[in-house]
Amino acid sequence: MSHYFADVAQATAVVNYDMLNGKKWNKEAYPRMLLRAGVTGSAVVGDFEVEIKVGGLCVSTLPNSKLGMAANADDMFPILVPIPANTLLQVVVTTAATTNPVSVALEFSP
Repeated sequence: MSHYFADVAQATAVVNYDMLNGKKWNKEAYPRMLLRAGVTGSAVVGDFEVEIKVGGLCVSTLPNSKLGMAANADDMFPILVPIPANTLLQVVVTTAATTNPVSVALEFSP
């Protein structure tokens, strides 16, 4: 399993911002499976929300589950979505953070 993280400042995490913008792993030349995802940070649990999109289609909506930046196993939710080779993965902000940075953690296979 591979784990990837994207941390974004509160001022950057505005509505419609892709938190994976500029990450080289948001599109891979091989198929993979998004196993789990977690969102943390901001000032209040549940005040920040993202949509996970595969090829432009929303496959999940997640709120921030805790304050602080480090997602642990309790913050990860099962997604189980296949991502075809050369397909763009996005984590798009739908409800902006009020204060403090935010983070998304993604777990893939392979």
